[in-house]
Amino acid sequence: MGRGYAGGLITGVVLSLVAAALSPLWRPAVSRYARPAAKGAIKQGLLAFDVGRERVAELSETLEDLLAEAQMELAAERQPPASPAAAAVRPSGVDAA
Repeated sequence: MGRGYAGGLITGVVLSLVAAALSPLWRPAVSRYARPAAKGAIKQGLLAFDVGRERVAELSETLEDLLAEAQMELAAERQPPASPAAAAVRPSGVDAA
């Protein structure tokens, strides 16, 4: 056992005993202030989670829109251009719009 470890162990044990002996003094104060602080932290965490969820939904929608636009552009690029001869020959009964 190293010398530094034994000193730290003794210090930890002494501090724990002092904290236990003085617990009637500090526990009510901690209970009085820690509970509202913890509840406030939880509330802020829930609000942050909701805002984050909204932001992710907006980002997802934007990415879906971009994906749809890119797919439409690729589909338009893959179609062969209409030749003038094919445009001049139209089946009967079809109106040129």
